[in-house]
Amino acid sequence: MQTPAAVSKPAAISPEAAPTTAPITTKTAQAPAQTPAPAPAAAAPGAASSRIDLATAELTWVSLRTSEGKTLVSRVFNPGDSQSLEVPEGGTLRVGNAGGVSISYNGQQIGPLGTHGQVREVLFSGGSYKIGGK
Repeated sequence: MQTPAAVSKPAAISPEAAPTTAPITTKTAQAPAQTPAPAPAAAAPGAASSRIDLATAELTWVSLRTSEGKTLVSRVFNPGDSQSLEVPEGGTLRVGNAGGVSISYNGQQIGPLGTHGQVREVLFSGGSYKIGGK
């Protein structure tokens, strides 16, 4: 018969040899300092961007596309609605009720586009505009 092998006990760990952990420190995250947003730059004379202000007195469908064909707005405006848009490099405005909308281009009223219910286009380019029919 074989005698059972002696089982050794794990060595006791003295307090001096016990593993230590570094103290845990926590930092409260501080929000980054808020810097004011830069003011929008004023358009320089001859700048390519133009401002178009729309205001409707009647139900009017309006579409505005850049000269590259990107749609900036395409929706029905209710009486009393208004919207201002920056149009880079010119564009084409199409309205479905020319008598129901008033338009300013770079702060200047451009006058009546047409009669009630008339579809009209306005081409904006190089700081000028041209009202045309569709």
